[in-house]
Amino acid sequence: MKYKNKVTVFIVFILMTFSAFSAIDKKKEKLAVPNIILNDQYGKQHNLQDYKGKIVFINFWTTWCSYCVEEIPYLEKISKEYPEDLVVLGIAAPKSK
Repeated sequence: MKYKNKVTVFIVFILMTFSAFSAIDKKKEKLAVPNIILNDQYGKQHNLQDYKGKIVFINFWTTWCSYCVEEIPYLEKISKEYPEDLVVLGIAAPKSK
């Protein structure tokens, strides 16, 4: 019985993989990034078109979000590991008045 379950799971996995790859459009269409200008946590403006050819990770966060604060060192680490390929932008929620 266990062998039959493993075979069934394997067949389902193969079918799902085939479905995923067959759904990929063969034409490589270029997607135009809209001209978005964002302010980072220091107030500096960033135009996404300035980062053409790089991976841009936009992180929206707030100081009261403990998960957001916890992930900052990890994001800082990966941005330093891949300085030529990756840009991490931290967009903080505005302070309440």
